[in-house]
Amino acid sequence: MQTLSFHSQGLQETQAFLSSAYAPMKIGGWPSETGASISRRQVDGLMIDKLDFDYTMATEMRRTGARWVGHCC
Repeated sequence: MQTLSFHSQGLQETQAFLSSAYAPMKIGGWPSETGASISRRQVDGLMIDKLDFDYTMATEMRRTGARWVGHCC
């Protein structure tokens, strides 16, 4: 079993992690609470991610060529 854990209080750090773990994205807006916690468990071919944010997160994904690009707000 593989695991991954991420905790942050900064939007830029969270944006960089989300971009590397999922798809390139930008977080828009400046919430007063900026905490994020992400944990991943992977067994064989099954991957489960649990994402907790101290703010409301919405994602819009668009395909550009062979890549998906996300915008979080």
